[in-house]
Amino acid sequence: MVTRTTQSSPITRHKTILIPQRVPLLLIFFALLFALLLLLLSLTWAPAAHAFVPVDSIPSPRMYMDVEGHPLCIPYLCNRQFEAVHPDVKRAVIMLHAGNRRAVNHFNIMLSTAMDYGNAGEYTLIFTPQFLYWVDFGEWDLEDDVLYWMYFEWYVGNLSGNIDQLPRPAQISSFAIVDTIMHRIVDTCPNLEVLILTGNSAGGKMTSLYSAGGRALDDMPSFQRPELFYMSVNNGHFMYLNDQRPVPGNPGQFAYPEQQYIDLCPTWNDYPFGMNELNGYMAAQGRARLYRNLLRRETHYMIGELEDNPVDTFCEALFQGEHRLERHLIYEAYLDYLYGDPAENVTLHVIDGVGHAANVIYHKPLLQEYLFSYLGSDPTHPPDGTVPANVTPEPSSRNACEVQIGPNPVRVGEMLTVRVTGTSATEIRLYDILGRQVASGTVAVSAASPGTIAFHTNHLASGVYVVRVMGDRVNQWRKVVLLH
Repeated sequence: MVTRTTQSSPITRHKTILIPQRVPLLLIFFALLFALLLLLLSLTWAPAAHAFVPVDSIPSPRMYMDVEGHPLCIPYLCNRQFEAVHPDVKRAVIMLHAGNRRAVNHFNIMLSTAMDYGNAGEYTLIFTPQFLYWVDFGEWDLEDDVLYWMYFEWYVGNLSGNIDQLPRPAQISSFAIVDTIMHRIVDTCPNLEVLILTGNSAGGKMTSLYSAGGRALDDMPSFQRPELFYMSVNNGHFMYLNDQRPVPGNPGQFAYPEQQYIDLCPTWNDYPFGMNELNGYMAAQGRARLYRNLLRRETHYMIGELEDNPVDTFCEALFQGEHRLERHLIYEAYLDYLYGDPAENVTLHVIDGVGHAANVIYHKPLLQEYLFSYLGSDPTHPPDGTVPANVTPEPSSRNACEVQIGPNPVRVGEMLTVRVTGTSATEIRLYDILGRQVASGTVAVSAASPGTIAFHTNHLASGVYVVRVMGDRVNQWRKVVLLH
């Protein structure tokens, strides 16, 4: 059952326009009319203003990906050396920026939230990608391999841009980039327990949509897969899974909209507001799978109590309610109507006394508990951070085996041997200090028959390496030193 919890607790550039005296009055009239339309747009569709203004900062680190054989990248921020091995990380938070694309601001918000919550920053990896617009390239001297999007297409998972003024050799869905981020975090954080995707405003929209269509962990072995959940904050609208919407005047009921409203907004059921005209990434999942994912995947919607002002006034969004708060409450009723009690993985929390500001709502105690102490869909750790007296957590059998490595230190040119007992088939990987995999192998292990694998070291440089042992009942790391 969907639950509701109430928790207390532009850059403007001016340019003088000289109008010649002989310009026809009709032309002046149309110019003023156009300016008035832009003003109305900025007032009624607030995020649109961000689309015409270059972002105020771009971090220098780049995450490169192979996109159809081409190395392309996005800017990012991380509180750890990204893609290095971090055995001490237990939790990872991917913090998405809003429509203003201010990745630095949102990264700092999450970093300060973690610092405020005890020692959360000591065991948490925080990662913020930046999805740029094409207008940002006019303000910043960016490399030709940096990806960009046309306005708000990044948060719905559309392909990156490739226009004549900014050609790119290949394009990639922003959702596929989130897949890559998750894969790299899981690969380099062997003791990761919880992975969270979250964002405010447009970042909340992306989180909500990705929770239905994302496929990063779908094919990942169970022994490697952390608990994954989503926290969508102050989302402006939702993807409805059928052609029904709330009945005007009776939001607890859902039906096919009246034709008079459809005539005014023919795209009312198009993606990302509905299931028509899905983009390539979402269409590859298929409607049936999107439907199942929303039922099964753990998603927590956070909405500020003061989010009752009429913004995000696209006609498609108005089919879902007058404002963000109302749309959340209606969507709660919609999921109950659609799924019934089985929709227990989705919760709605109305946060008292806050509105749209990310730096305020993320510091609320409930959000901090979800981010830094909640262990996902685990009945021994409910969202309020307490453990029920009648529930005893079971001991973990994740590392019920023995791993022996020798010699250690090992001299370059000698064989490095890894011996595993007490588990099933096991994969063993060897990483250098930068987190790059330099060797791997698989051994068959049983209780009566240990498994052994030997790695050649004559092609490796001296230094510190990390051995990772993975299996159904093991996920361990060992440090190895190679000497000349």
